Amino acid sequence: MAKLEIPYEVGSKIWTPGGGMAEVRVECPECCGTKVVTMELGNGERHSLDCRCCQAGYESPRGWVWQRTFESDPVEVELTDIEISAYSGIRYLAAGAWVDLDMLFESKADCETRCAELRAERQANEDRIIFNNLKSKRRDCAWSVHYWRRRVKDLERDLERARAFLTKSATVTNDGKPK
Repeated sequence: MAKLEIPYEVGSKIWTPGGGMAEVRVECPECCGTKVVTMELGNGERHSLDCRCCQAGYESPRGWVWQRTFESDPVEVELTDIEISAYSGIRYLAAGAWVDLDMLFESKADCETRCAELRAERQANEDRIIFNNLKSKRRDCAWSVHYWRRRVKDLERDLERARAFLTKSATVTNDGKPK
């Protein structure tokens, strides 16, 4: 019969990484707080547009964005319950939350090392999200310039047609004969 090793007794005091996140308001990395970005096209044309990076939904640009920072410090907890599962292995109930075995440490120093790793992983993930979001908004901005340039050309063509129609109408009487 196989025996299962239980590393910690219920009631033990142990260290685990605490979790937390704070949102900090920082200057927009795209427009540097000016609320406007200038796009230069390959043919040298320049267009100033509202910054999409610091724009929330349909609001106007703010000049700042929220940036998340992650906090993770060692917390000493008391293990109050244990759960053994074929799928998740051994977990302990500590401070009202289930904690996996790999997040429990006997020494504060080992826990601080893991906390630093967790902060670095979370920050790298957040930086990747920010970069992808910025890349997407830049693509939207380029599409916006393309769209509005096309709309201007279409409207100019419609205006020319309308003027031609009015000019033609001014030279013809109601009965269809030229004036």
